[in-house]
Amino acid sequence: MLLESEGYEVEVATDGEDARDKVAEFLPDLVISDVVMPRMSGFELCRHLKAQTRTASIPVVLLTALDSAQDLLRGLEAGADNFIRKPYDEDYLLSRVRRILSNLDGGSGLEQSDNPLHAALTGHKLDLTADKAQIVELLLSMVEDLSRTNEELARANREIDESRGQVAEYTANLEKMVQERTEALVRAEKVSITGELASGVVAELATPIRSMVQFAELLGARDLDEDARSYVEGIARAASHCLTITEEMLAFGHGSNPRRSSLDLNEIAETTARFHASEWRDDRLELRLDLTPSLPPLQADPRQIRSMVSNLLANAREAILESGHGGLITVSTSQAGGKAILTIEDDGPGMPPEVLRQAFEPFYSTRPQGSGMGLSLCQAIVHRHGGTIRLEPRPAGGTRAVVELSFVPRSESPA
Repeated sequence: MLLESEGYEVEVATDGEDARDKVAEFLPDLVISDVVMPRMSGFELCRHLKAQTRTASIPVVLLTALDSAQDLLRGLEAGADNFIRKPYDEDYLLSRVRRILSNLDGGSGLEQSDNPLHAALTGHKLDLTADKAQIVELLLSMVEDLSRTNEELARANREIDESRGQVAEYTANLEKMVQERTEALVRAEKVSITGELASGVVAELATPIRSMVQFAELLGARDLDEDARSYVEGIARAASHCLTITEEMLAFGHGSNPRRSSLDLNEIAETTARFHASEWRDDRLELRLDLTPSLPPLQADPRQIRSMVSNLLANAREAILESGHGGLITVSTSQAGGKAILTIEDDGPGMPPEVLRQAFEPFYSTRPQGSGMGLSLCQAIVHRHGGTIRLEPRPAGGTRAVVELSFVPRSESPA
């Protein structure tokens, strides 16, 4: 027990009547009692001890959770010498015990009185036989309790202020999260609508557009004057651009769920990058590979993953060529937490924040000739594979696309 660890000899009673008998037997220097006890309350025990000549001088300290003025006066009327309000900490209890026992050793120095004091509270008359020393001690204990209560209130107020700050921060984060989720739902709805269009109208357009491309190629093979050739080449470019858009939109159709098989992400990244490197040799671009060896295989659709990598590479190339800034595209792979991570970054001008926020929206493009479908297609492919994709600015300038795919495929999600 706490008091025993401080060198005090302690007798423990199980209830009020047991305490009365043990006090009469041992005549302790101090009695510490709960107010609420079975068979005999702390008030009754105190009144009994103060009425007996042998025990009247023993100080009685009442432990109580009661804190009204009437409870205090009831204790005084019963002859209690001190109160300790619950809950209390150990240091507080020990300091009270030391002071009470010190007063016993040195004497209070205050005048004793046998004349009762009369008090009335809410119509109830009380006769207080407590001496002045007892009353002063009780008043001091009340002051200490009030001081301790004020400290607890101050601490509680500080904690409330901190909690308010945390709630405000959480609310702000929640609002931001709701906004981001809402934007994501809007984007998903746009993608869904685009998929519906792709499954119908766009499928019908693809065949005649392919025919236009073929006819333009046939015309270009003939002996034409300079004006006619420029017209044919213009038709061919326009038709090829339309064909690219329709094929990208067709990729959003409901029949484009991944056909999963075991694939090597490093192999797809390398072969796609080398293909584009040979195709872009006149652009004076450097394609650098930084592939982590021995990546576990992914269960994914090779065609869709290759298309996603190709679109991200094309996006990086266009950012560099249109701005005339930079010239390096880096493709890297790594793994972390059961996921394969593909990163494609460029050292171009980068994207403003408002462009980064809208970059994955279907049909959104800052380029006059852009379809606005490339990044949307990449996002749809990644989401169908249960992964995530994000764009972020590079510290040194440029843009970084980061794709994360689980080695163990999760359930497919709609585009």
